[in-house]
Parts: sequence; structure tokens; C-alpha cells
Amino acid sequence: MVRYEVRAVPRVEEPEDRRAIFRAARALFRERLAPPDAGFGEVDYDPNALPQTALALLALALLAAYGHRVARSEDEVTVLAALWERWEQARWRRTLRAHGGGPLLEVPEIWREAQDRIERALVAASLGRLFAAPKEVAAWWGAHFPLRTRMADGRQLDSIWLAHRLTALFPAPEGSRWLLPPIVPDPLADVVMARYREGLGDLTAAALPTAEEIKQAGTAARRLAEEAGGPVVIDPVQTPELAVLAWPARLVAEVLPRLSEAAAPGAEEAAKAALETVAGWLEGTAHALPDGVARSWLAAWQGALPHPERTLLLRPFLARFYRLQADRLPEGAATDRAGALNNLGIALSALGRREEALAATKEAVEHYRQLAEANPQAFRPDLAMSLNNLGNVLSALGRREEALAATKEAVDLYRQLAQANPQAFLPYLATSLNNLGAMLSELG
Repeated sequence: MVRYEVRAVPRVEEPEDRRAIFRAARALFRERLAPPDAGFGEVDYDPNALPQTALALLALALLAAYGHRVARSEDEVTVLAALWERWEQARWRRTLRAHGGGPLLEVPEIWREAQDRIERALVAASLGRLFAAPKEVAAWWGAHFPLRTRMADGRQLDSIWLAHRLTALFPAPEGSRWLLPPIVPDPLADVVMARYREGLGDLTAAALPTAEEIKQAGTAARRLAEEAGGPVVIDPVQTPELAVLAWPARLVAEVLPRLSEAAAPGAEEAAKAALETVAGWLEGTAHALPDGVARSWLAAWQGALPHPERTLLLRPFLARFYRLQADRLPEGAATDRAGALNNLGIALSALGRREEALAATKEAVEHYRQLAEANPQAFRPDLAMSLNNLGNVLSALGRREEALAATKEAVDLYRQLAQANPQAFLPYLATSLNNLGAMLSELG
């Protein structure tokens, strides 16, 4: 299970410390990067007008080394947006001019279009899509965001030419194969993605793989696993053809929760739009895949997703996911179906949809009861867990007598399990006893 944490950027609390970092970084950037004859004026700030994170201080120092002054310089989001526009995108333009794009790029409309397409490809890479060659970027642009702007004489920027210039804009590390990189660091990526607001949903739709790509990758993964005699580690550099199996789940479990917590305006809106897009894509793709492939793929997704109670943002997505997983399982797959229904009940309960949660949890209990009758040693722990969940849902609905009965049964099972294996089951017994005590108290 992936457990994501929003990474905190260190803060520099003392104004004089901020000034010292800013000035030292500005001097270093001017020495290492700025042309000696540039003649940039001195850009300085009052210590109280400097941002409090080290990342924003360094970004502001880089801009200052090139003579750029930033209004609202104390605001990290404003500074990072200025870094993107005045430093990074300006670097693209200089590089493209040096590689023969000068005349066309002097036309403002054409430059804006080129800038937009490069940014969209970088955002797609930041979402997780792998571009392993310039021709892949050009094909993606052609399919989703074709270049349309023409000059009066009919000339326009060639997407193939622009895509091949990406290797100059973002060269591969020495000795490594080229991949279009994501936007780094993460806070800068979040600032850029947040600006799309709900439009990030459309960009996400363009970035996500097709059902055919998933099917082909699954076939390749099985072939490689057979050759290796065991599971295959999905490495985007070593096995790029398998990347489509892994990155959408990482997008949901890590990237979008991080984005939703960003301070940039529109961040939460953008994250929710992208998540809604992924949910619809997941449902459509799972129904388009053959049954066996779909079940294996969804099982891999389940292993990457966090628990519903750990994340507010993902709860609607998780409810749709576990409903989909349960629906795609055949009637004979009782074990998997029971697990999916139990998870669905937890997700629905976390959303406050308690009647739906009750139906799913009841069905999970029925499956686990049958499984435990056939194989008590293997399934009594699952039955106890699902009964405990059932008691919680019934209690939340105010059906206290029924909740008490389910929880008592869970306690009895956990007591037996704890006697046989105290280390494994005493914590669960303690939790169920705590629930039982609360319910008895409510009943007076």
C-alpha cells in the first residue's frame, strides 16, 4: 500500500537568515550563470519581503541574478510562477532560437502555441506519462493538441521539428537514454498544474493510456516474468513498455493528493478534475479489457491505493474503484469478491453513504461466513474483521441492537483467535472490545 505524505518544504524563519541565503545564492548564480557583460542592475529586497522557504529564496535569487524583480516577493507561489515564466520559458525560447526557430518564434501567436505545447507535454510527464522519444511527443501533440497557428504566407511551426528540439531543451544525463522529464521540484510542478484548474482533467484524459496499451503492456509483463522466472520490476528506463501499468495508480495515490494540498490557486480544483477523469477512464478501460486482464490489473491498483480513512480527497474515487472491482469479479471468486465488498463498504461509510455501505458490508459478511465454514483457519480473521465493520455501520445508522449483535460475534471470534495467536490478534480484540463497550454504553 502506498502511504503518501505531503512533503513539507523547510522554512527559514529569521529575516536576516533569509537575506543571507538570498544574497549568497544571488552572487553564486551571477558568477556561474549570468553573462559577465550582461549589465543587470542590482536587485535586492527588504528581509521581510523575502519568502520563508529555501526553495523560493533560491528561485528569487536566480531571478535577481538576471535582473528580474518580482512583485509580492514574499509569496512562494508568486515566486515559483515567475521562475517558470521568466526563467524556464525564456530559456526555451533562447534555445529554440539557437536551433533555427528564430523567424517563426518572433511571431507572438506562434511562440505562445509552441510554449503551450511544450508545457502540456511537461505536465503530462509530471502526471506520469512516459515519453521515451521526441517522435512520441510529436504524435501525442498531433492526436490531442495539434499546432494550428499559421503566418500570413501559410508557414507554421512544424511539430516534428519542435519535438526534436526537446532533446536540446531537456538533455538526458550522460550515459542515460532520453526521457522527457517531469517538472521539478514538486512545488513548481504543482504551481504549473494548478493553473489549468478544471482543464487539468482534459489534459489528464489526453495523457492516460488506452485499453489497447494496457493490454499490450500486460502481455509484455507476463512474457518478461516467464523469462525472468518471477515478478518483473517496472522501471521506466529499463522497461518503458510496462510503464503504463504503474503510473496511473501513482498519479492517484501520490501526485494528485500532493497537488490538492498545494497553496497555489486552483490546486484543489485541478486535482479533483484530474481524479474524476481517472475514475471514468479506469471504469471504461476495465470494461474494455478481457476479464482476466482486467482482474489482474485492478488487483495491482488495489495494492497501490491508500485506505479510504486516510484520505478525504480519494474517498469518492475509492468507492467507485471498489464497486468496479466487485462488479468485474465472477460469482465464483468468493474470496476476492468478499474483499472488494468489504473495502467498498469502508469507502462508502467514509463518504457518509451508510445505507449503501451497509448493503456492501452485509454481502461481504455473508461471503466470509461461507468461506470460514469451509476453511475456518484461513477465513475466521476476515469474518471477524467484516463483522466488526458491520457493527460500526449499523451503529452509525442508529440500529444499535443489530450493531451490538454483530460486534459481540466479532469479539467472540477475536477472543478465540487471540488465544491461539496473542501477538497477531490481541490488538484486534482490544479494538472490538472498545467498540462493544461504546455500543453498550449507548444502549444504557
